[in-house]
Amino acid sequence: MAIYRRPYKDASGNRKLTADYHYDFTVRKKRYQGSTGCATEREAKAWEKERKEELRGAATIDRIVDVHKDHLVGRNKIALADAFEMFVKARGREKGCEQHVENKGSQWMDFIKFIQAKHPAIEFMHSVTEDHAKQYFGHLQRNGKFDKHVTHKNDKNLSARTVNIYLTNLKQIFKELARDASIAVNPFAAIKKLSHKPAERDLFSDDELKKIWSNPDAFLEPLFQCSYNTGLREGDICTLRKDEIDLVDGDGWINRKTRKTGKDVEIPVFGDDFRAYLEQSIDWNSESPFAFPKLCTAYHKSREKIHRKLTAYFKALKITGTQTKDKKLSRATNRKGIHSLRHQFIYRACDSGIPIHVVQDIVGHESEAVTKIYAKHTSRADKEKHFRKMNGQANGDGYVRIRELVESMNGQNWMKAKAEILEVMK
Repeated sequence: MAIYRRPYKDASGNRKLTADYHYDFTVRKKRYQGSTGCATEREAKAWEKERKEELRGAATIDRIVDVHKDHLVGRNKIALADAFEMFVKARGREKGCEQHVENKGSQWMDFIKFIQAKHPAIEFMHSVTEDHAKQYFGHLQRNGKFDKHVTHKNDKNLSARTVNIYLTNLKQIFKELARDASIAVNPFAAIKKLSHKPAERDLFSDDELKKIWSNPDAFLEPLFQCSYNTGLREGDICTLRKDEIDLVDGDGWINRKTRKTGKDVEIPVFGDDFRAYLEQSIDWNSESPFAFPKLCTAYHKSREKIHRKLTAYFKALKITGTQTKDKKLSRATNRKGIHSLRHQFIYRACDSGIPIHVVQDIVGHESEAVTKIYAKHTSRADKEKHFRKMNGQANGDGYVRIRELVESMNGQNWMKAKAEILEVMK
């Protein structure tokens, strides 16, 4: 039992469990026990894994002595400015996931600029201490990114989820280059992630979807069409290449590697309307390799431009979602957006009877558990439809009409009555 919640008795003698998780494990014949300080099992297991790695590897006394010997003789120094390029080379397997590499590079540069401004004497990775790491982590929580010129004016602060991503990536870079850079202890290793609740999404109602389809915006329409019909993420739609779309006779497929996870996905294009949209909206003879070159350019140059256009478009159509206000952020987050259509695609696919593992493979999720979260949306109309069906009713007063048709059925009109009954039951 390595991770557990310790039992205790309250003042009334009732047996309860502690709010935080405790650890109990053995490394190199030595037993370690105590509190992780984590409130969830997932965080506690991650904390335990890090502690074990430290005890088994880089944090041992022998390793620390060896590293400091390297410092004394002037070996194995990696400049902060050169570190990320070396990291990318060391983890060549991540090259296929452009967005991951791009994001990590941006976060590493932000960290370097913080160090250069606050601690200009530090030039090499091994000189960064845990105190420096904690200072930067605190700055991210309180003020957001250090390099403000790349941040939109409304994005003053970062969400807890984004701060955790920074922490994970910086920790990974130091871990990967630890031996080459003579790093005794990873400066970010002991910093705990912030607790956060995953963002939820509202689905578009049928009336809202009608507004979107009836009022197309030439610049934004590819996002709506592709997200609704394929479940692709915004970045994958913007960077979709023409050679990744195969519109064969009668059917069609989109084959690409997703930017976020690097997974290869095969997405069927079987709807006539969507197929026709792709055939007509893409300039197949242009020199650009991208299906939607204007979107691609905007995505690489300034994603905020796309998000501002979406906000203005939804506002013009009077489409609003739940406004989630994070007290750590300077803005409210609208739970309706392009990613809502990815949720909508997954929900429709699962509701149509497509097995969850097939849907998972199409959208490129790492696990079925994630796909199930996306598929949980249920509209009021869906609930009403299924419960009426369960109780022997169809739509509204359909049950009464079906009864009338059955009672009036005879040898001459039964085929017509059957057809009407089936229509009512839809």
